[in-house]
Amino acid sequence: MEFDKSRVYTAANADELKERSTVIVADSLFSLKLKVEKGAYFSKLERVLSENEEYRFQVASGEWLLAYLVEPPKEKVLKWTDLNVGDIIRTKDGSETALVIRINNDSPDGHINIGYWLKDKDLEKYWEKKEN
Repeated sequence: MEFDKSRVYTAANADELKERSTVIVADSLFSLKLKVEKGAYFSKLERVLSENEEYRFQVASGEWLLAYLVEPPKEKVLKWTDLNVGDIIRTKDGSETALVIRINNDSPDGHINIGYWLKDKDLEKYWEKKEN
């Protein structure tokens, strides 16, 4: 893989990197370039640590100074057909949680009721199914 410096994240721009991205991590630019050129050592970014941390990129193998973005996380889109009465859904930002109480199979654009009818487009854009 060819090294592209615009895909390098440091402590200064770490907050721009989304969690669950596929990354290559290292503690030096030299090591990061070697790993990228080999196209190996892919990890899922578990967490971006706070600004007071030196090693801000947390993956399963530990915490690292640098991250190279291989691929951003795939956004899951929740379709109304994925839900059943009794399922729990929450907003992607985590601010609301709701119980699916009714499903209207015949509605043209609002199939899910959580105390009010959600438009299908809003369901897809703002909500996700809460997994156990």
